[in-house]
Amino acid sequence: MHPSAIRRCSSVLILLVAMGVADNSLATSVGFVTKWGALGTAPGQLNGPEQIAVGSDGNIYVAENRNCRIQVFTSVGTFVRMWGTQGDGDGQFGMGGLVGVAVGPDGSVYTAERTPNCCIQKFTPDGTFISKWGCRFGSCPNELDATSGIAAGTDGFVYVSDFNGRIQKFTGEGVYVKTWGDIGPDECTTGEGPTVMPGFVQWTPDGRLLAAEDVNHKVNAYTGDGALVRSWGCCILGPGGVSDDGNGHVYAVEGYHDFVQVYSQDGQFITQFGSTGDGDGQFHFPTGLAADASGFVYVSDLGNNRIQKFRLDAATATKSSTWGRVRILYR
Repeated sequence: MHPSAIRRCSSVLILLVAMGVADNSLATSVGFVTKWGALGTAPGQLNGPEQIAVGSDGNIYVAENRNCRIQVFTSVGTFVRMWGTQGDGDGQFGMGGLVGVAVGPDGSVYTAERTPNCCIQKFTPDGTFISKWGCRFGSCPNELDATSGIAAGTDGFVYVSDFNGRIQKFTGEGVYVKTWGDIGPDECTTGEGPTVMPGFVQWTPDGRLLAAEDVNHKVNAYTGDGALVRSWGCCILGPGGVSDDGNGHVYAVEGYHDFVQVYSQDGQFITQFGSTGDGDGQFHFPTGLAADASGFVYVSDLGNNRIQKFRLDAATATKSSTWGRVRILYR
């Protein structure tokens, strides 16, 4: 491409060349299974589905930012229960603020609000309010600025990402433990760190924390103490939900291009699925994602106000059939 044809802004041109030999005999199959939800406020309808989580009971938990509530469905989309109303009281959520939901190993449900309440709330599995923390805007420990994701680990800790460019670690009762990411020496100012603008976070079956990084367009994997284990992906525009199915596959939503990427646990690209639209298997700005050990993947389709369920054919998900592609990003 002639240089005059490239419009450069004040940031970096990123070029990714995935090199290799295509092996179509090992092409991965990702199949659409079912979908549920439609715009509305009635039980089973959705308005602004964001992060989703799979509970130990096999149910699907959905955070709705416009209906200010949590809805719970079976794995085939049957409505189970819901809770939450608009407000700033216990068990309430601010309009447009509810972005995160996570389910702990004991069934406790944790929610995260971006604005206006900036709170982390804890509920019983049936939605009874237990406690809350944060609820204070800022960049110091136990303060939050536009929370973007929440994860509940099998280690008993809760991990919260926010727009301060960091991840905070709490006990399941909300006691602050530590921070890592883009923080300064006093933990209240901007500094250097391994994480820049983390988005959705998810705990993996093998005890890692996945974080979608919005600025560098990649996925990071950490230990529970914040040590960077691995980074992979490049040019993931609008990274949303990330998840590990426990069978060697990591999924990452690319919201701006309306598809989901699939990687091996060591960071090798396998395949992608989805396209722009409102048909089965298509998306309009997908956000949250959760995978289970049975090979099913659930994606919250924000623009279409629905949840879609897919099945990865694990028997053939071993090598990429799209090597040799070149992707160029301009920012």
